[in-house]
Amino acid sequence: MSKDAKLVLPADGSIQKTIAGARAADKGPEYFVVLNYEAGSTTLKVAGEGAGGWDAASALLTKEDGAYVLLRKDLKVEMAKTVKFAYVEWFPDGLKAMRRIALSGLKKPVSDLLKPYHVELSASELKDVTQKIVDDRIAAVSGVAVHERSRPSAAGAESAAAAAPAAAPAADAAPAPEAKKVEAKSAPKPSPAKPMGGGAAAAGGCGGGIKYTDAAAFTDAIKAIRNDKNDTNWVTASYADRDTLALTGSGADGFAGLQGKLDADGISFGLLRVTEMIDGKSKTTKFVFIKSIPDSVKPMKKAEITTRAGAIEKAFGQFHVQFDISKPTEISEQNVMDKVGNASGAKSNVKDK
Repeated sequence: MSKDAKLVLPADGSIQKTIAGARAADKGPEYFVVLNYEAGSTTLKVAGEGAGGWDAASALLTKEDGAYVLLRKDLKVEMAKTVKFAYVEWFPDGLKAMRRIALSGLKKPVSDLLKPYHVELSASELKDVTQKIVDDRIAAVSGVAVHERSRPSAAGAESAAAAAPAAAPAADAAPAPEAKKVEAKSAPKPSPAKPMGGGAAAAGGCGGGIKYTDAAAFTDAIKAIRNDKNDTNWVTASYADRDTLALTGSGADGFAGLQGKLDADGISFGLLRVTEMIDGKSKTTKFVFIKSIPDSVKPMKKAEITTRAGAIEKAFGQFHVQFDISKPTEISEQNVMDKVGNASGAKSNVKDK
C-alpha cells in the first residue's frame, strides 16, 4: 500500500450523516461514533455508534487496524448548557509498519472530517484512554473542573471560571501514532475563579486583587449572563479607580447594547454571550470578552492594566474569544460572530443570543 494513499468516503454520504447525527440535540450525553476502514483499504466506514461513551466505543476497536472515535459530552458551565466533543485516534501496537505509514498520511483529512471537536487524544493500547481521562480533559477546556475546585462558600459571591482562548478548541496537530501515552491538544488550562467579597479585593491575579464599586451588583450581573434561563446576554464595566471595576451596564439586546456601553474615552470591559449551532443541530453557548483601551490613555495607566489583566479576566469569568480594541467602533457584530465561528470551526452556524 502506498504511503501516499488517499482517504475514500462512501458515496452515499453515510459517514457525514452519522457524524452530523451525533451532534443532534436528541442524542445522549455520552454518544459515540467509531470509524474504521474496509479490510486492507483506505475506504472509511462506520464501525458503530450509540450510547455508552468510551467504554462502549472501545469495544469496537481492533488490534490489527487503525480507527477513530468521536465522543460527545453534555455538561453545564455555571448554569449554561454546552456540548463538547473528544476525538480519539486509535493506532494499535499491532499495526504493521507499511499500514501505519499509509494511515499516518490520512490523519489530517480524517481529523478535518470529524471537526469541530474540543479535545484530541491518541492511543495505541486500550488502557491509554478511559472515560475519566476523556471527562477530565473536557472539563479542563470547559472550565468545569476549575470552577468546582474554586466555588466560594455560601457567604461569598461567585464568579465564573476563567478564559478559554481564541484558538480553536480542537487540537491543531495530532499526536504521533506510536505514542504510548495519551496526548491531548486543547486550550490552555483555565485559571481558577475567585470569590468576590463585598467591597474588598475580590479577584486574584497578576499584580494584585480587583475591587468593585458595587460587588453585589457586579456578581449578580455575571450570574445572570451565565444562566441559560436569563435573557441577559451582555455585561460591561469600567476601570474606575486603581484596581477597581465599576459595573456600567447589562442587558438582553446583544452586541448593540454592549457596544453602546463601552467608554470611548476611558478603559472598559465587556462580556457578550452568543449561541453557536454545530451542524445546525447542537446548540452551545459561547462567551466573548472585550477589552477597550483608548489610545488617549496614558502609558502608565496602560501598563497598570497589563499587570491587572489576569485578575480582571477572572472577574468576568470563562470566555472563548477575546477582542482588544482602542475604540468601540473598531469591532462589529459580524467581527464577533466570525471570530467565534472560526475558533470552533462552525463559523456558518454561529448566532447571536
